[in-house]
Amino acid sequence: MPQTIQYLYNETFTEKAIVVEDQTVTVRGSTSARLNESKLSRTKITIDSKITAGSSLIEVGLNGSVHFTNLDLVPNTKASLLHISSVSRGASMENVGIMLTSGQTYQYSLIKTENQPITIENTLINTTAATLAILLEPFLTVATNADTPVAMKNVTFENLNMKTESILQIQSAGSITLDKVKFINSTRTTGEDGLYVRINADNLRRQIKPAFWPDSFVGTQAQKDFFGTDEFLGKEHEWYDASLMYYLVPPILKIKLDKNGGEASTHPNCGSDRFVCSTLDSGYRSAEANEMDQVELFSDTSLAKTMTLAIPIQMRSSSESVVRKVTQEGQSGIIVSLEAPERASLFHMIFTFSGTPIDNFISVESGSLYLFKTTFGTATQQTLASSLHTLARVKTGSTLSLEETTFQNLAFSHESLGSAIFVENGGILSADRGSIFSGLTSVGKGVHVYLVSSDLSTQTKETPYTLFKSTLPLQTGTIFTRAQRNMFFGEMEGVTGSLLSYWYPHTANEDTLSVTTEGDDHVVCGIPELPCASFDHGFRSLKKSGTKIIVSSSSSVKSALTTEFETVVIEGDVSTRILTFTNAGSMRVNEGQIYTLRSLCMEIEDGTRTEAVIAVAGSVVTNGISFGKTTPVTINTPLVEVTSGSFSLSTTTIKNIATLNSKSLFVMSSGTLGLTQVGFTWAGLAQRILSQSAGSSVVSGCTFTIGGEGSTLASSNLLEVSGGTLQLSDLTLDCTQKQISSLVTLNGGQATLSKLLITNSILTSSLVAGSGALSITESTFSSQVDSSFTSNSASSTLSFTVPSGKSLTVGDGVKPFSFQNCKSSSDGGAIVLEVENEGSSTLNLVTFTSCESGGAGGGMKATVKTGGELTITQTSFTGCSSIGEGGALNVIVVGTGKVSIDGTFKKCESKSNAGAVLLDASSLGSSGSFVLNSIVFGTNSNEMNKAGTGFKGHNLFIKTPAGDHASITASSLTGSYLTLPANSNTFTQFETEQYTFCETNGAPTSILYLFNAYEGGKLIVDETNGMDHELCGHPRLPCSSLTQSLGNLKGQDMIASLDTDITLTTSASSTKQSAVEPRSNGRKTITMTENVTINIVSSTLTLSSLKFVVSAALFSKSAVSITGGSLIVDDCVFDSISSSHSGAAISGTIQNGQSLTVTSSSFLTCVSKGDGGAISVECGDQVEADSLTIKATFTDCLCGGESKGSDVYVVGHDLARVIRKENWEGYPPEWNDTTENVVWGEDKQKIGTQFESLPLLFYLIPFFNITITTGGSGSDADGCGSSRLLCQSFSLAHTHLKGEGSHTFIIASSNDLDEIEIFQPNDITVRSESNTALLTGQKDGALHFNFDVGTSFNARVVDLVFKIDSEDVAPLIVSKNALLSISTCQFNKEDSFARSIVELVSGTFSLSSTSFSGATFDVPAFLLSTFTSAEIKSLSVTSCTVSEFIVAKSGEKLTLENTNFTSFSSSPQPEQNSDDSICSWTTGLLKFENTATTLKNCSFNGWTQGSVNQIGGSLTLGEVSFTNGNASSEFSSSINRNVHCEANGKVDVVSLQAGSDGTDTQPSAWIDAKKCEITSTTKIHKSSLFVPTLDSTKSSSDHHYKYNTAKIALYGTLVLPCDLVLEVFEWDNKTTNAELNSTTLNLSSIPTTNWTEDLINFTLNFTEKLKVLDSKYEWRGRLVYGMGAKTENWVKIKASAAEIRKSQSSETMKWLLPLIIGLSLLFLLLFFIILIICLRRRKKNKEDEKPEALPMLSAAEMPEEMFQSDNDADKDKPSLDFDENDNKPAVIPAAAIPPKEEPDAEEEEKEIDDLEDFEEAMACDGTGQLKPVNKNKTLYKVLHGPKKSDDTDINDLQNQLLTGLTYVAGSDPNSKILTMLSPHSVLLEGNKVFLAIPKEEEKRGKAPRKKRGEDGHEAQRWEAPEITDHVPDSSGEKAAVFSLGLILLEFQTGQVPFGHMDAAVATRQLGAGILPDMDGVSEELTEIIQQCVLSNPDERPTLADVQEVLKAE
Repeated sequence: MPQTIQYLYNETFTEKAIVVEDQTVTVRGSTSARLNESKLSRTKITIDSKITAGSSLIEVGLNGSVHFTNLDLVPNTKASLLHISSVSRGASMENVGIMLTSGQTYQYSLIKTENQPITIENTLINTTAATLAILLEPFLTVATNADTPVAMKNVTFENLNMKTESILQIQSAGSITLDKVKFINSTRTTGEDGLYVRINADNLRRQIKPAFWPDSFVGTQAQKDFFGTDEFLGKEHEWYDASLMYYLVPPILKIKLDKNGGEASTHPNCGSDRFVCSTLDSGYRSAEANEMDQVELFSDTSLAKTMTLAIPIQMRSSSESVVRKVTQEGQSGIIVSLEAPERASLFHMIFTFSGTPIDNFISVESGSLYLFKTTFGTATQQTLASSLHTLARVKTGSTLSLEETTFQNLAFSHESLGSAIFVENGGILSADRGSIFSGLTSVGKGVHVYLVSSDLSTQTKETPYTLFKSTLPLQTGTIFTRAQRNMFFGEMEGVTGSLLSYWYPHTANEDTLSVTTEGDDHVVCGIPELPCASFDHGFRSLKKSGTKIIVSSSSSVKSALTTEFETVVIEGDVSTRILTFTNAGSMRVNEGQIYTLRSLCMEIEDGTRTEAVIAVAGSVVTNGISFGKTTPVTINTPLVEVTSGSFSLSTTTIKNIATLNSKSLFVMSSGTLGLTQVGFTWAGLAQRILSQSAGSSVVSGCTFTIGGEGSTLASSNLLEVSGGTLQLSDLTLDCTQKQISSLVTLNGGQATLSKLLITNSILTSSLVAGSGALSITESTFSSQVDSSFTSNSASSTLSFTVPSGKSLTVGDGVKPFSFQNCKSSSDGGAIVLEVENEGSSTLNLVTFTSCESGGAGGGMKATVKTGGELTITQTSFTGCSSIGEGGALNVIVVGTGKVSIDGTFKKCESKSNAGAVLLDASSLGSSGSFVLNSIVFGTNSNEMNKAGTGFKGHNLFIKTPAGDHASITASSLTGSYLTLPANSNTFTQFETEQYTFCETNGAPTSILYLFNAYEGGKLIVDETNGMDHELCGHPRLPCSSLTQSLGNLKGQDMIASLDTDITLTTSASSTKQSAVEPRSNGRKTITMTENVTINIVSSTLTLSSLKFVVSAALFSKSAVSITGGSLIVDDCVFDSISSSHSGAAISGTIQNGQSLTVTSSSFLTCVSKGDGGAISVECGDQVEADSLTIKATFTDCLCGGESKGSDVYVVGHDLARVIRKENWEGYPPEWNDTTENVVWGEDKQKIGTQFESLPLLFYLIPFFNITITTGGSGSDADGCGSSRLLCQSFSLAHTHLKGEGSHTFIIASSNDLDEIEIFQPNDITVRSESNTALLTGQKDGALHFNFDVGTSFNARVVDLVFKIDSEDVAPLIVSKNALLSISTCQFNKEDSFARSIVELVSGTFSLSSTSFSGATFDVPAFLLSTFTSAEIKSLSVTSCTVSEFIVAKSGEKLTLENTNFTSFSSSPQPEQNSDDSICSWTTGLLKFENTATTLKNCSFNGWTQGSVNQIGGSLTLGEVSFTNGNASSEFSSSINRNVHCEANGKVDVVSLQAGSDGTDTQPSAWIDAKKCEITSTTKIHKSSLFVPTLDSTKSSSDHHYKYNTAKIALYGTLVLPCDLVLEVFEWDNKTTNAELNSTTLNLSSIPTTNWTEDLINFTLNFTEKLKVLDSKYEWRGRLVYGMGAKTENWVKIKASAAEIRKSQSSETMKWLLPLIIGLSLLFLLLFFIILIICLRRRKKNKEDEKPEALPMLSAAEMPEEMFQSDNDADKDKPSLDFDENDNKPAVIPAAAIPPKEEPDAEEEEKEIDDLEDFEEAMACDGTGQLKPVNKNKTLYKVLHGPKKSDDTDINDLQNQLLTGLTYVAGSDPNSKILTMLSPHSVLLEGNKVFLAIPKEEEKRGKAPRKKRGEDGHEAQRWEAPEITDHVPDSSGEKAAVFSLGLILLEFQTGQVPFGHMDAAVATRQLGAGILPDMDGVSEELTEIIQQCVLSNPDERPTLADVQEVLKAE
């Protein structure tokens, strides 16, 4: 009976284990609680530490078994849980938790079993915490070699750290079943494979079955975590040690060979979806191992090993519509070894060859092999290995069956056999007529088939071999060539012969000269029936120019060949035909000759030659030519030598030809050489390709491949240019890890290199080297190819010297250029560059990746000499390294050299200075420069950058000129290039030393402070997180003290930015222009310990937003001390500072050039035992006037007992000059006993006077308002002006102006005005204390405001009365450059004014509220010149006598407003009866010259000599009144003289006041404006004084002068006919309204006898004046009057000669006119009858037609006649308006063009012709059903034909069409059904839709599709642009989506896309994404159609996407 051991909760095992023998023991918990149900109590068994080390909880012995259930186990670290011996009956666990202690190490396997099973279910192995438990041995070990099964289900392993072993380890034959087993958060310290499970098996395939490990578990872990070794395969097998996943994932029904579907493998168990087989042979092996009979290929694959088909198996492509390619690799083949009649099959494959197949690639040893639609070879010729005998060998008794199988383009090189198929005697070959042999060659017999038979004549005629005859190209009766004879060969009883002799006779052909080894060098050889045997003989047999030599078999050139014929063509009949040049053989192409070489392999014999193989002086063109062979050949002459003319070689190869004695394959001394798509290959020694001394060479698209043993270029250069030009592009150089010399050596001349790919090269010298002009760019890059150098070199990839005047360009800035893995044992891993004087070099968009150098500059080493320039832009260096300085870049700049660098440097490393960039500027001159612009560094390092090594600069190291460290500045290193660590907030001292350094005189110094590492020039101080260091102050390395931060201020304008409150423990000194302020908003506190201070030593220190407090009760110093320099204190607080020193807060001395400025600050309870409670300052004798500014508040500040200045004490020289009112604020405005000692001063200049020591209020108070008074109460003492000490005179007061600011002089009482000149640049106001203040101007007394040019200070004169006593002629007030303002002032003088009131020069002027009355002015009152602006308001001038009151010259702007000029006395009246005096005058009260003047609301009354005189400039009148300005005349009662204008001025009359001259009631406002432009807003001013009329009155009897008189009448009020003009124009009907010639007749001299008050009426005779006019034309005239107004009517003043003749014949016309009218009416009647008939017929023809919507067409598509005007009637209309012809419209309606007619018979024929491209159609129902094409009912005809149906179910058509397209795309995504989709290829039969299947191109016999835009077929309209443009690898599905989008558009609109356009034009529109109008189409459909026709195929939707949208619709 089983024994049950019941252990209770928390039971503990001690000392030793329990042994279980001969019984079954169950260890059960106290409850049935399930695992992880913590709410229930579970038994917990703990193994105590007392247990014996190495023992177990339970030992299961003989016949014993143990079962654990429903409990938790806590094992001990030195013992196992369970040991199951080999003699036991096993064990099990269920619902068990094994709890390991976190972080503990377990020394033994917790469960061990030896040859006995164990089952574990619902078990958790975990730790007590998240920390991993460490296991030194596997958790479970199956330790014996017996077959021990282990089963686990629902088991979880978590938080295990396996030291070296796996969690589960199974030995030998053991097996394991895992179901839903999880491994979570487990690791292994060492080792990689088999973390979870490791099985060391006898046979993994047998022991590990998929059924053992259910799919729910498989795939959830990495492959490497489940591993096993397979002794069955053996230790030498590649899969001896592999992942168990291969055995766990079951192969599906068909083996997949798909490298894209999952993990590709050649494992014997590959073939699942996850572990797909990567080769054909591995697929077969897996199928054989898994007993499967079919292998499917889902992608192209390879045959890597010989595959022996031992089971009947079918190997095929996954779809019949897709043919998969199998590439033969290595030494492999296929052996068929089956028991008859078993058969293996190969379906739908293409075999290509890249390796060395076995002797017979396919060997049918026994059984049968069936090949169906299988191809051997590709579209291009391929030479097979010489070891290959045959592709397929059919041995005796075996069978090879061919069906539609192709053997093509294969060259057999086996010396004796070389056949496609070899059939032994008794073997069977069965082939149908569909099989093809094409393009096969062989050096042996029977290139197609070789038969060994006992009776060939019988065997070749049997049915199985009917293939042969169908394959032959010749018809009956033709002759056989050698090649044809060799197609099919037979052997019978040891005798061989062509099988062709059994079928065909010979005939003759004489087209060309043929050469073949089967020919004969006969005198008439060369014809196909008798070809020549040798090439030399054939060449010399040429009889005429242009003869084609056909080389039909390999031949040789054995002598020097030349000919006299101009044109020679040498052609091989196949591209592999060999033409061998012996040592004596050569060709010479003479001048003027043209040789064409085609389809030849030209081999060169090894040995000594005397001349070049081909010498060219003429022209040689090649096509399909190759040189060389597989074995190396060495010659001592050039292959081709061009001395003139040209040699062109394209699409060919040159292999294994080397030259001796430094010769080149191609030598150029003149002419041109073109090498295009030439492949150069060397298997051995390879040397120079080109040596060029002159001429031009173009090398494009070539490949240089150097491989094989011993490959080297020695000391030669592939391309050497010493003159001329070289263009090298699209080059690939692959050296397969062999050493090479240079690719290009330039020793002069010019070279352009682009699109180069250099791989696998080890350079013995630089890849590109030399000197000259070199450009390495990519001007025609494709988007897939980048220029890149990838090389390994003893020297740099590019080593170049740029001489004077030359340039080097690397990269073009558009396409990237890269250097990858370039290595040099010396300087410059990729580039070594030297730029000489006047040379230049540019690197643009270049990348350096993983470049290395053994010297300096891992990527590049450059030296830029004086005058040279190096520009590096958009360039990156990644992963570069160097032994020397500059892991990425090392640049030396000398003298005036210039270097500019813009780029990125990442992960670069140096073992010396500069991990990334070293700039050596130690020899840089003053004119040289280097600029780092937008540089980015990241993760660079110098390996030895550690303490004590002396190497510096992870990123940058700069060597500066000796003694010129300051030359390295932030401005010379532009850009924020320094990238700091992103994940650290502060810097350690060591980290700061890693980045940027400079070196001066050999001493490296960090230059971090030069760059934007600082925050806007700020050094941050953080007492908590900062650290005092010489480089501190960065955001991540703040200083901890203010003392250190001020010491670190190495540049000007730096700021100590406080991030925290700080304590100042040591005094801080400031020697630079600097500041201390908070880093963020808010005031920071500086606590000062005892006897410390902030000392300003030099320059300027600014303290902002700070609070100063002290920690000591009494200081012996001031908080801030000035010993030199300047101090600015702003927004600061000094709180409770007590000091025994004068000035507790601030003290010190300021000298000349220094200053103390305190603004917006507060001083609280500052107490000093000396002078100045808060501030004490001494000013030197030379200190400037504005050097002391104190604008602060002081609260409870005190000074010592007998000391002065409780707030401030100042000692100075001339305190009156030092203390400026505007610089002080916060002091009481009145002086009293309590305020007297607040601020005190000592004036050293006034020692011994009453002013030696005095309150500073004496200086501060008066300068706000200087009060001037007269009498004894005033005193002109120094400092006068305050309320306690008034000034006596105005003359002295103005001298007290001190400093800038606003100053006001108050005139308290009358005062004399002397000559006062004010120069101080201040705002000055002079005003009276009351309006009674009177300034009396004495002789020369005047007020001068004389400021500097450019100042903008005000000078104001307000409320003053000026009495002018003297007769001085100088102006009273003079202003220069001031803003002068005069208001409410009076100017009085008893007699006439001899002096002007104001003279203004520059500045501005304002006059207001001023009046003059009864005054006489001998001079203008106001003289204004060159002013900016002047404004005069409320000026009143009455009863004055004056000639000119205001004169303004050259002013920008003058305004007079609300000003009145009234009752003037005037000068004498004008002379009567004088025309000049009546019509013109030149005077005016106001004179404005070249000034812009505006008069607003002004009035002028009584000025008869003129009110305003405007000379140039402009005048605007607004609400102005002119009255009583009449100068009386006998001709007119009113001749008003208001405004005179001349000199091209402008007058704008905006408005006039009512009653003014010129208004409606008084319309005589006269403006004299002979040479001015007059504008107005009222008609009255356009009409001026009158409105004239002009009428023709009579005709002369002389018809020649008909209309030669006219009557003129002038109507109006107060008419003045001044400047009346008659304009005369030629009036030519032929030129509409064209002003050809004109004459002007001045009518101003009108007799006064014709005048009346309001009318002038007279007649003018033009007879004499009109004689000068041409009589051929008609002449008309009109009047110009007033201010340019013109009469609206034109009067004919002279008739043309034609009109005169017409007048003479008018009588004749009286009877002709009725006749003409009658005939015209009759014609119109006939016209309308015909028109009605035509309209009825047209209506009948169109009644069934539906009009199409016509699009808008561009002007470019319109015929010229569309733009002709049909308004011819306008031609005869006379007009003086000269209109321009209208332009053609950009877009006009297409309705202007006749619509496109419906397709006629010709178009239907065109559609049928398009349908000839199709032969069958496929049903769109998903079945793939085929039927013949029905050309009678296409979708095009249904939608657009004359019998189109309106009841067509569009939705059904769409659904069927999409079903068919989806079916095709799933079968063949690139099917032509998809790429040629159009309404013409969609057929309908009943309600079914079919897709037409295109024919093959060769069957159609048509030319290929034309490119987009060319005239093409109608169906081209629907083609996708990539199909029309032949874009390679275009997706058929995406092309079909494009066409489908247009068809959907047709369904919706019923219109052909751009049907009115030609197909080619429409294709351009549609291909550009331009769609016709889609009005009426739903938004969803519009969106999907627009997406379908996107020009980029990748952006179009799939067919499934379209179908989903249509279903939703």
